[in-house]
Amino acid sequence: MPLSTVINLLKFAAIMVVSLAYLYGLGWLLVGPLLNRSLISKRNDLLLIQESPLTLLAGFIINFGILLVLQTLKTSLIISAVLSLIGLSCFVVYFFRYHFRKFKNPDSTNKWIGVVFFCLLMIGPILTIALDAWDTRSIWFFHSKMIYYAGSIGLAAGWQDPSVVFSQVDYPKLIPALGAQVMYVLGFWNEYLPKLSLYLIFIPPITWLVTFARRSFSYIFLLIILPFSLYPWLWNGYMDGLLAFYFCIALLLFDRYIKSNEKVDLFSSIACGIFLLYLKNEGILAFLALLVGFVVLYLIRNRFKVNLKAVKIPWHMVVIAILALIPFALWWIDKGQWRISNDLGLGQSSSFERLTARLSDGSLQMILDKVMKYINASLNLLVVMLISNFVFRRPFIKETIPAIVATGLYVLGMVVIYLVTPHDLVWHLNNSTVRVMELANGGISVACYLILDALEHDPVVMSPKAIRQL
Repeated sequence: MPLSTVINLLKFAAIMVVSLAYLYGLGWLLVGPLLNRSLISKRNDLLLIQESPLTLLAGFIINFGILLVLQTLKTSLIISAVLSLIGLSCFVVYFFRYHFRKFKNPDSTNKWIGVVFFCLLMIGPILTIALDAWDTRSIWFFHSKMIYYAGSIGLAAGWQDPSVVFSQVDYPKLIPALGAQVMYVLGFWNEYLPKLSLYLIFIPPITWLVTFARRSFSYIFLLIILPFSLYPWLWNGYMDGLLAFYFCIALLLFDRYIKSNEKVDLFSSIACGIFLLYLKNEGILAFLALLVGFVVLYLIRNRFKVNLKAVKIPWHMVVIAILALIPFALWWIDKGQWRISNDLGLGQSSSFERLTARLSDGSLQMILDKVMKYINASLNLLVVMLISNFVFRRPFIKETIPAIVATGLYVLGMVVIYLVTPHDLVWHLNNSTVRVMELANGGISVACYLILDALEHDPVVMSPKAIRQL
């Protein structure tokens, strides 16, 4: 191997280590108090692999929030680096006090090896393929390039320039901003390395996915649907794969919280839901659908009796949740001040006129046909799983309710969006349905996994007598 190649690999490794340390230090300032009410002490018996993805996720949000407040790349990076060093110093003390010995635990080590394996698996396609897809080149990383060359995420980036209206400048800016920061630190722009932001965003959900690892057919099934079925959309620069991935992880973590009552899983599930808001505009719909799904399961489990006095939410958790939403609110405030609006024109009188017209001209059937084309296979699999559950005479698995309800609401919301779109309907369907339905496929597949997992753990189903009776 040439010496220059070795040097470049070492430089890349250094960039990754510094990026992760920077984000981890920022995130620990929020996650430490959330989990332990302290930056250096521990109140919960958690493994590092449970804390790390949540900490990185918080780091992404804090980093973006500081950039929105300070506007310029240089100033925000300096302030963030100082805060990160403080957080990282506290975490190092915390790690050596509580995690150093547990880190050598075989089970924990094996899971970290799994994380490294999946990360190495994705590094090639993410970073060796240029920014060539339309949305990648002309929206997400075009915004990143605008921020990089302006040195700012403010108006200096050119969001009001008429020549960039085609680029959907109202879209969330967390990933474009992260890509611009990476290139700003490196000191140059190219068509490959900005996608390092995608790679960093991929690490938390794959880490959470590995925490579900066990020797079972259901986990193999889970790996097939996540991340392999999303594979093209995770590396080509579109946000749809990441949106679907985080949506599914939020459902899985919430299910584990219901079963184990581990608060870290609840925090992580909500964090994944909040993070959807920072990925795509469709993330708003997905986040609201998740919340409804969670509430519906809560109501069913409590037989529709709501005792607000029994619901005790510590004040520090509420404060941290609000802090996590502040950057999202700041971007919306900035958009309003800069008069940047979405091209769909949702809520305008014309959108209601289009809704009425398309409900009567046969457009709804066209939309449903197109949507069903891409989720039909997942729905058929869900039907097979439900029939299997019925064949074994097992009760309905309530834990699937959030996945089914949230996915159903998301699909319904997307159908409504297609009904009111100001664009040519055929063009809009042909250019987006295959992508936006990835989230629906993921949600349905999670419901299938939960049924399969429940059947695997059911002693009645797994008994030889039950199998012979089939």
